[in-house]
This record gives sequence, C-alpha cells and structure tokens, in this order.
Amino acid sequence: MSAGVSWACLGVPIDSVGSPDGGPPFGTELAPSALRDRDIVARLGAADRGDAEVLVTGPARDPVSGIVGWPSVGSMTTLVRAAVGQIISGGQRPFLLGGCCALVMGAVAGARDRLGRIGLVNVDDPPGAGCAEPSGRRGRLTAPRGRAEAQTRRQRASHSPYTPKMSTPTATISSRNSPNA
Repeated sequence: MSAGVSWACLGVPIDSVGSPDGGPPFGTELAPSALRDRDIVARLGAADRGDAEVLVTGPARDPVSGIVGWPSVGSMTTLVRAAVGQIISGGQRPFLLGGCCALVMGAVAGARDRLGRIGLVNVDDPPGAGCAEPSGRRGRLTAPRGRAEAQTRRQRASHSPYTPKMSTPTATISSRNSPNA
C-alpha cells in the first residue's frame, strides 16, 4: 500500500473475558465508542465503517482449545478477517478500534489474505491487563496455569483454521517499555 492510502476505522467491540449472552456492554466492548468520543476517526482523517456486528460471549473456557467464549471467538475471527480483507480490497488501510487482543487473529489473517507477507504494529493494552507480563516479555501466560498450558494452547491453536499460518514481523508500542511504567 502506498503512503497516500487512506484509513478506514472499524470498531470491533469485543472483550475476551466473554460477556454474558444478552448482557450490557462492558470492558473493552466499550472501547470503539470511547475512541470515537475522543475524535480518533477525525484525527486520522479516516472513513468510519461503524462497528462489526460481533460479540464474544460466555465466560466458560473451551476444554479443547482453552479459549474463553468459544465458539463466538471463531465467528468473530471469521467476520473480522473478511471485513479487514474488504477494507484492503477497497484500497484503504484498516484501523481497528478494539476491543481486546482477540481481534488480532482475524485482522492479521485478513491482511495476509490480500497482501501476502505483512508486518504488525500492536499498540498494547494497559499495564496489568494480562496479555503480557509487566516485563514486556511475550509468549507466556500471566495466569497461574504457567508455561505447560501455554505451550499446549499454542499447539492446539496451530491446528485451528482461524490461526494465520505465517511468520509475521511484529513491533509493540507499550507503556510497559518505559522503565517508569
């Protein structure tokens, strides 16, 4: 994509904690509207594609994959993958207003479908949210279950049709990268 390509914002109002079916929005489900209230779309000079009609529901952890809110996570991933692909096919750059980190699976897969090899810049979650240890190290659970379960989940995820099969260069921008964080 050239430097002159415009942005298209798409809200993905999800929280991977798994909201109760029919419950009011909570947590990171509120992020897309909060970001819009702070004029993120106008500041980017972006087109607003509204919110994807997705929701991660159910607080139970799937016994096979270990994913909270399965199968709604799979449905959300499929929808986000298609939406990102459509944005790119339309000549725009997707800027997803999330939601939690679960949207990344669909976003990366959708971009890869259209562009081939890609890179990823992740503007990270607030400290203590659980997606990384305070040291900023990646790839380990912060929950007490530990490395063995994390490895088992990675092995299961590698066989999932929703997991992008690629080596994606990544960069993380996080307040935890600062010694004062």
